[in-house]
Amino acid sequence: MLLGKALELMDQVDGRGAAIPFSISWVTCDRNRKTGGEIKRLDKAVRCGAQHHLQRNRQIAVRRADGKGHPYPVHLRLILRVNNEPVL
Repeated sequence: MLLGKALELMDQVDGRGAAIPFSISWVTCDRNRKTGGEIKRLDKAVRCGAQHHLQRNRQIAVRRADGKGHPYPVHLRLILRVNNEPVL
C-alpha cells in the first residue's frame, strides 16, 4: 500500500463521524537523542492531534481507539504496516 493510501485509510470516519480504528506498526527513531530502532504496534488506533507541530516534522499522531494512554508521534517514513499491509 502506498503511503498516501495508508493516510486516507487512517482518516476514514463512519456514518456518525467517528474515526474508524486501524492497526499500525512503525519504527521509533530520535536522531537528536540517538535512540530508537524499536518496533511499536497499536492494534486499534485512531489519528489524533498533538501538542507539537507534526507537519513540520512529517509526522502524524496516533492513539488507542479507546482513548486510554497517550498519543504517539509517528514519522511518516517510519510506518511499516497499516491494517497488516506493508506501506511503501
